Amino acid sequence: MRRIALLTICVVLLCLGAAQAQKCITENPDQAVEQLLFFHLVQQADLDSASLVDVLDGYKMYHATMDAMLANRATLTNEIKEAVAANKGGYELKGKLDSLMSLDQKILAANQEAVREAASLVSPMVQAQLYLLVSNRDSVIAEARAALVGTPVCAKAAAEAAPAAVKEQAPEEIALAGVKTFVEKLSAKDVKTAMAMVSDKFENAEYGDKAGLQMFLESASDAGYLDDIEVDMKDAKVKVNGDSATVYPIDINGSFGSATLEVVCGKADGTWKLTGLEISGI
Repeated sequence: MRRIALLTICVVLLCLGAAQAQKCITENPDQAVEQLLFFHLVQQADLDSASLVDVLDGYKMYHATMDAMLANRATLTNEIKEAVAANKGGYELKGKLDSLMSLDQKILAANQEAVREAASLVSPMVQAQLYLLVSNRDSVIAEARAALVGTPVCAKAAAEAAPAAVKEQAPEEIALAGVKTFVEKLSAKDVKTAMAMVSDKFENAEYGDKAGLQMFLESASDAGYLDDIEVDMKDAKVKVNGDSATVYPIDINGSFGSATLEVVCGKADGTWKLTGLEISGI
């Protein structure tokens, strides 16, 4: 318990600075717990110093925007509750309701955008846990606080709600998840997001580097070759050799016919990304 408390203080110091640390812990314990969970995810990501600075700066910028929206949401919610309790309808109530629904959309969009931006720095595993944290903040914090004070919690609820409770995946699972994300995004013709799973060290005899692969995929998308493609990974096997992994076979069917992919992934800075791609059968 003492070690957890000390770590919480360290997280607050990193994210807010010493001047605000004590105030945050004593006056806003939920925020301190959230920062503890966030720092746990950052540790899992195993970022280099430059990426770590970017993530912490991004977290502060995210909260600068999100805190203002949440405060506004709380005000609107209370005003609507009071109007409903007093049986006061009319245009004023409708305006507040419209404002609240619009604000909820902005909050959802801000959370999703923040998680999408993290995709270039962290693995899908960490990205998923980050989204659970920002989209289920109250329930995740409640679970974490209950665990800190030793309150018994439902094991199923903890597994579903608390990002810190998710066990670490094997390299084979992480590499396969990244490849699945890549092909799923191609199926959705979302080349930009798919390319977030590709390493800057990507090499291919035909497409060249990462930029060449992106140009090829964008051309294929424009030509309609990614329309309604079907991806079959049920027979895909993952072979890991140190910081390299091969995923094969990945069968694809579309208007162009059929093809089989062999994907090579490499681990760099704690993240698995595509470093090679071979297409056969076309």
